[in-house]
Amino acid sequence: MIAGFNSKLFRPQTVIGMRQHVAVRAVPEVSPRLLRLVTVILFTGIVIVFSVGQFMHGRIENAADRIEQLQTVRFQAGNENISLLAARAQLASRKNVVKQAAQRFQLVVPGKGQVRYL
Repeated sequence: MIAGFNSKLFRPQTVIGMRQHVAVRAVPEVSPRLLRLVTVILFTGIVIVFSVGQFMHGRIENAADRIEQLQTVRFQAGNENISLLAARAQLASRKNVVKQAAQRFQLVVPGKGQVRYL
């Protein structure tokens, strides 16, 4: 036999009349320092995520307000465009042109027999 070698380590041990229980720990032992570090990291992460969420919420609200303002301006410009097109159509009508020519320049539309074509 080799000196210092325990041969009983490799022999299976049978226990008669007793149940064998598996030695398993439900939760491995964690040092308080590691537990505190993990807690601080998780808390810091939650605070950062919450802060970023609030920042993004503010940015989205500002963008929504700006979009609403631009839609109001667009609606007003559209209404003004419609009224200006109506005014232009009225000013360019034949009836209005004849009326303005008569008032400003004393011009009248010639009658049937007044114009001779060569």
